[in-house]
Amino acid sequence: MLPIVALVGRPNVGKSSLFNRLLKRKIAITSDISGTTRDRNYQAMEWNHKHFLVADTGGLLPGEKEKVVGFIRQQVLKTAEEAELILLIVDAQTGPTDLDLAVARELKRYRHKLLLVANKADNESLQSECYRFLQLGLGESFPVSATHGIGAADLLDVIAEKMPQMSEVVPVPIIRIALLGRPNSGKSTLVNALTGQENAMTDDRPGTTRDSVDTILDFNGKRFCLIDTAGLRKAAKTKEDIEFYSILRTEQSLERCDIAAVLVDMEKGVEEQDVNVMQMAIRRGKGLFVVLNKWDTVEKDSHTFDKLVKELDYQAAFLAHYPKIAVSALTKLRATRVLDMACQIHDHLFHRFDQNELENFLTDTALRHPHPMVFGKTVSFYSILQRENPPPFFDITTSHPKDIRENYERYLENKFYEHFNCLGCPIRFRYMRKKKRGMRPLNLIAEKE
Repeated sequence: MLPIVALVGRPNVGKSSLFNRLLKRKIAITSDISGTTRDRNYQAMEWNHKHFLVADTGGLLPGEKEKVVGFIRQQVLKTAEEAELILLIVDAQTGPTDLDLAVARELKRYRHKLLLVANKADNESLQSECYRFLQLGLGESFPVSATHGIGAADLLDVIAEKMPQMSEVVPVPIIRIALLGRPNSGKSTLVNALTGQENAMTDDRPGTTRDSVDTILDFNGKRFCLIDTAGLRKAAKTKEDIEFYSILRTEQSLERCDIAAVLVDMEKGVEEQDVNVMQMAIRRGKGLFVVLNKWDTVEKDSHTFDKLVKELDYQAAFLAHYPKIAVSALTKLRATRVLDMACQIHDHLFHRFDQNELENFLTDTALRHPHPMVFGKTVSFYSILQRENPPPFFDITTSHPKDIRENYERYLENKFYEHFNCLGCPIRFRYMRKKKRGMRPLNLIAEKE
């Protein structure tokens, strides 16, 4: 595990802005609204040949008793306990406040690994006023400006000096699962069910999660990264800037995952937005499966699950090739099936198919149902070759690459899934004209034999 550098402090001192500045890319959602960051957000980085994790945290409010605030405090203190170095962020423009003093008292037990950082020191005048933070009893502060980048490189030099020298470690392959779905579909509850602790904030009110939050988990000898995302809303409901950036972050999470697990709230059923998210995952070549959550709330018999799957496949025909599982994140019923399913799909995504088996598949499929003739000529198939993965991508050489009918493409795809049993894994066919003279059509060779 890499050493952790935790950014902590009261709300709205610019922790997320500094987090983005240190990483040189916009990962955390930032806003002038106090309390925008609610969950922990870990990102790996390297500086001066030192590798470490930077952790952005929610605003610390000592003494507050509201449920959400209490959860944030619990997570902040947990991160501080795990951290190799704590950056206590204060606001150089407002100077020390009573809340800063309360936070400093809360963190004094970690004084041996704490560095006071005065953010928003945008000019020399503000930098010269940073001596005021001596009253916090934590020593001199380090002035920076996340907005303008002032002092950021110097701060990273200090951080790197305090990081231990890590021995070279062979990286463990990680299966990255993005948990997607509408607000309040149970994504954060599922993370907590799988980890056995409250790593993600949950609430009955939709929209509790805003940032995408990574959680590392080891299960049955495999390592997973669960990417808990903000719920995707309909466009008409995304006027608030923070919600807009939550959607962007969800799309970024989809980009960096291997597999998308789309959670459907069984109390509400499948809606258009769920289908849109699933199609988005397939277009981007991600593995996909559907998690029918809150199964404990459904009145059911032995046929209920099969009926729901048939209804879902009828509503969105493309889902016939993607698995569905029923769980209850709240009661932990079959929750680990999410990880089992992800393992299966991950194997399909990275599988290299046997060349002879591919050619036998294409030969048998084309013979069983030949492509309609084009301008009075037979459509011949010469070869199929896997080019890359993930997802599995195949070149099929044919006599009429531009004339392959859409319904025949679907036929080949359906038969491919049936033959190779690679559910949950999108496949790509590219039709190409043969380049070598003398190539004999697979379907005609087999027909003569």
